[in-house]
Amino acid sequence: MLADIITKLIRKDEDEYHDFKEEWYVQNKKDEMIKDIFSFVNTAHHHDCYLIMGVKNDRNHTIVGVEKDENRYNTQNLTDYLEHLPIANHETPVVRVESLPIKKHTIDVIIIKDFNQVPVYLTKQYRPKKCENRIQPGQIFCRLNDTNTAINQTAKDYQVEKLWKKRFRLDLPPKEQYKYKLSDITNWEYSEDGEKRFLYEFDPDYCMYLVDDIDKAPRHKIQSYSLSQNRARVNWETLNLMYKDRLIKSFTVVYLDQYRFLTVYPQESCLESNYNSMLVYRYILADSIDSYVEEFLLNQKNASSPSPDSFQKDKLLESIVVFKDIEQKNIIDKELKKDISVIRKEVKPKSSQLNPIQKKVKLEFKYEDEVSINEITAACQEFNLGVYINKSKFLR
Repeated sequence: MLADIITKLIRKDEDEYHDFKEEWYVQNKKDEMIKDIFSFVNTAHHHDCYLIMGVKNDRNHTIVGVEKDENRYNTQNLTDYLEHLPIANHETPVVRVESLPIKKHTIDVIIIKDFNQVPVYLTKQYRPKKCENRIQPGQIFCRLNDTNTAINQTAKDYQVEKLWKKRFRLDLPPKEQYKYKLSDITNWEYSEDGEKRFLYEFDPDYCMYLVDDIDKAPRHKIQSYSLSQNRARVNWETLNLMYKDRLIKSFTVVYLDQYRFLTVYPQESCLESNYNSMLVYRYILADSIDSYVEEFLLNQKNASSPSPDSFQKDKLLESIVVFKDIEQKNIIDKELKKDISVIRKEVKPKSSQLNPIQKKVKLEFKYEDEVSINEITAACQEFNLGVYINKSKFLR
């Protein structure tokens, strides 16, 4: 993956995403190293950047390699160096050094991860040993196209303004801003004055409303992830994320444990389907807005809002699989399908599991036919599969 990215970049001229260096920084050029890294950190876009060591910035981007370079750093060396700098708010940029073989040479790539806590700058004057230049407190280096701010200058006002907008996600559309604001859990206010809503105190244009379930079709009265709660019955509502009068997204949400807390209705994934039964589990993608809403609902600090205790939360997440992204999910699904017959036997509900749950359900529902034995069996199997995946080697 990285090799493909770097190969493509070597064919291109330098830009705001990558730069070529013929060799690593010698001791009397460490000021330039700080400037170059800070310049790539202080970019207004939301992408990783690359300092490619061992490639000339000539017409052909000649690869000379770094295999004989005595000044090479690895990830730990470079991270340690940056952490000892007097960086404002101790916001150390995230960097990684990778080595790649290419055209009978070895090149090093400093990967400068996309960073939201910009602008990054020093709070004290700093001159690296043997360097002529001093980096001044508050001096901000930026990358514009293929050019960094000069070592004796600071970024222009309009560049710095873009960085502050990036820091507070003001450069993003409302849906992406919602992720940032949902992470600021303590600054949401919950009320039930005429309507149930969560209002973001710093910007009331962001408001979430709980309304009646928009799906008029009959819903299941138990769910696999509700079986581990004290009460198995679930109740359905809709959570509308609004920006001013614009609907950003609607979520189906579920009240658990007799209205004690809310959770997002997780997505369903099917590993196998046949005429007897379906082999399914529930999941959430960590990089999705669904995950941010879920974290928000499960970590409410407002005493008046529905929120779980630690036991309820742990039990809920026991059977819901959280993937990093859709790519990870697809890879793990592929691996799981290789052992589908073994998995089916492992997750098949046993009487020792079914009997107690049947008794719990029977006590909770007035009519015996409200929840059938087939529904209970399917929910147990779905629960077991979620637990199985969460305990598997693939998510460790």
